[in-house]
Amino acid sequence: MPLPMIDATDYLGDSRYQQFSSIGTDTVQAVLVDAEQDCPIGVWGDRVLRGIKLLACHRLTQQQNQQAGVAIAGSVSSLNVSQGSQSVSFSGGASTAEDPEGYASTVCGQEFAKLYKGLAVTGFVI
Repeated sequence: MPLPMIDATDYLGDSRYQQFSSIGTDTVQAVLVDAEQDCPIGVWGDRVLRGIKLLACHRLTQQQNQQAGVAIAGSVSSLNVSQGSQSVSFSGGASTAEDPEGYASTVCGQEFAKLYKGLAVTGFVI
Protein backbone atom coordinates (compact mmCIF):
# COMPACT_ATOMS: atom_id res chain seq x y z
CA MET A 1 0.00 0.00 0.00
CA PRO A 2 1.52 3.35 -1.00
CA LEU A 3 2.12 6.02 1.61
CA PRO A 4 -0.46 8.80 1.75
CA MET A 5 0.35 11.90 -0.29
CA ILE A 6 -0.66 14.19 2.55
CA ASP A 7 0.04 13.53 6.21
CA ALA A 8 -2.67 14.55 8.69
CA THR A 9 -0.16 16.36 10.91
CA ASP A 10 1.04 18.47 7.97
CA TYR A 11 -2.54 19.10 6.88
CA LEU A 12 -3.57 20.27 10.34
CA GLY A 13 -0.44 22.43 10.53
CA ASP A 14 -1.71 24.46 7.57
CA SER A 15 -3.60 27.49 8.92
CA ARG A 16 -6.42 26.91 6.40
CA TYR A 17 -7.26 23.56 8.01
CA GLN A 18 -6.45 24.05 11.71
CA GLN A 19 -10.15 24.15 12.57
CA PHE A 20 -10.14 20.35 12.22
CA SER A 21 -7.47 19.73 14.90
CA SER A 22 -10.13 18.78 17.47
CA ILE A 23 -11.27 15.90 15.24
CA GLY A 24 -8.03 13.96 15.74
CA THR A 25 -5.25 12.96 13.39
CA ASP A 26 -6.51 9.39 12.83
CA THR A 27 -9.89 10.58 11.54
CA VAL A 28 -8.31 13.36 9.48
CA GLN A 29 -5.84 10.86 7.97
CA ALA A 30 -8.69 8.50 7.05
CA VAL A 31 -10.55 11.34 5.31
CA LEU A 32 -7.36 12.36 3.47
CA VAL A 33 -6.80 8.78 2.26
CA ASP A 34 -10.40 8.60 1.01
CA ALA A 35 -9.97 11.96 -0.76
CA GLU A 36 -6.80 10.64 -2.42
CA GLN A 37 -8.80 7.74 -3.84
CA ASP A 38 -11.25 10.20 -5.37
CA CYS A 39 -8.53 12.43 -6.87
CA PRO A 40 -6.32 10.16 -9.01
CA ILE A 41 -3.08 11.82 -10.05
CA GLY A 42 -3.62 10.65 -13.64
CA VAL A 43 -6.68 12.88 -13.82
CA TRP A 44 -5.70 15.71 -11.48
CA GLY A 45 -2.05 16.10 -12.51
CA ASP A 46 -0.31 19.00 -10.79
CA ARG A 47 -3.57 19.99 -9.06
CA VAL A 48 -3.85 16.71 -7.15
CA LEU A 49 -2.64 17.97 -3.77
CA ARG A 50 -4.95 20.99 -3.86
CA GLY A 51 -7.86 18.77 -4.87
CA ILE A 52 -7.21 16.30 -2.04
CA LYS A 53 -6.94 19.09 0.54
CA LEU A 54 -10.15 20.79 -0.61
CA LEU A 55 -12.13 17.54 -0.79
CA ALA A 56 -10.94 16.54 2.69
CA CYS A 57 -11.84 20.01 3.99
CA HIS A 58 -15.32 19.69 2.50
CA ARG A 59 -15.89 16.24 4.01
CA LEU A 60 -14.50 17.21 7.42
CA THR A 61 -16.72 20.31 7.46
CA GLN A 62 -19.72 18.12 6.65
CA GLN A 63 -18.76 15.78 9.50
CA GLN A 64 -18.46 18.68 11.94
CA ASN A 65 -21.81 20.10 10.82
CA GLN A 66 -23.47 16.71 11.18
CA GLN A 67 -22.07 16.17 14.67
CA ALA A 68 -23.19 19.65 15.70
CA GLY A 69 -26.68 18.98 14.35
CA VAL A 70 -26.36 21.65 11.68
CA ALA A 71 -28.45 21.03 8.58
CA ILE A 72 -27.35 23.08 5.58
CA ALA A 73 -29.77 23.33 2.70
CA GLY A 74 -28.29 25.66 0.17
CA SER A 75 -25.10 27.18 -1.10
CA VAL A 76 -22.76 29.00 1.23
CA SER A 77 -22.50 32.52 -0.12
CA SER A 78 -20.22 33.89 2.59
CA LEU A 79 -18.49 32.87 5.77
CA ASN A 80 -17.34 35.44 8.31
CA VAL A 81 -15.47 34.51 11.44
CA SER A 82 -14.53 37.06 14.08
CA GLN A 83 -13.71 36.95 17.78
CA GLY A 84 -15.15 33.50 18.26
CA SER A 85 -18.50 34.28 16.64
CA GLN A 86 -19.43 32.86 13.28
CA SER A 87 -21.92 34.07 10.70
CA VAL A 88 -22.91 32.00 7.70
CA SER A 89 -25.31 33.23 5.03
CA PHE A 90 -26.83 31.13 2.31
CA SER A 91 -28.05 31.66 -1.23
CA GLY A 92 -30.57 29.52 -3.12
CA GLY A 93 -30.45 25.78 -2.49
CA ALA A 94 -28.75 23.40 -4.88
CA SER A 95 -30.68 20.44 -6.20
CA THR A 96 -29.40 17.10 -4.97
CA ALA A 97 -29.47 15.90 -8.56
CA GLU A 98 -27.19 18.78 -9.58
CA ASP A 99 -24.92 18.47 -6.54
CA PRO A 100 -25.13 14.93 -5.09
CA GLU A 101 -22.00 15.41 -2.95
CA GLY A 102 -23.27 18.68 -1.49
CA TYR A 103 -20.23 20.67 -2.67
CA ALA A 104 -22.29 23.85 -2.68
CA SER A 105 -22.86 23.50 1.07
CA THR A 106 -19.25 24.30 2.05
CA VAL A 107 -16.74 26.88 0.90
CA CYS A 108 -14.12 24.16 0.36
CA GLY A 109 -16.65 22.09 -1.58
CA GLN A 110 -17.35 25.02 -3.88
CA GLU A 111 -13.61 25.53 -4.47
CA PHE A 112 -13.16 21.78 -5.10
CA ALA A 113 -16.00 21.75 -7.65
CA LYS A 114 -14.57 24.80 -9.40
CA LEU A 115 -11.10 23.19 -9.54
CA TYR A 116 -12.59 19.92 -10.82
CA LYS A 117 -14.53 21.67 -13.58
CA GLY A 118 -11.25 23.22 -14.75
CA LEU A 119 -9.57 19.84 -15.31
CA ALA A 120 -9.01 18.76 -18.88
CA VAL A 121 -10.44 15.23 -18.90
CA THR A 122 -10.79 13.40 -22.20
CA GLY A 123 -11.54 9.79 -23.05
CA PHE A 124 -12.11 7.10 -20.46
CA VAL A 125 -10.74 7.22 -16.94
CA ILE A 126 -10.35 3.92 -15.12
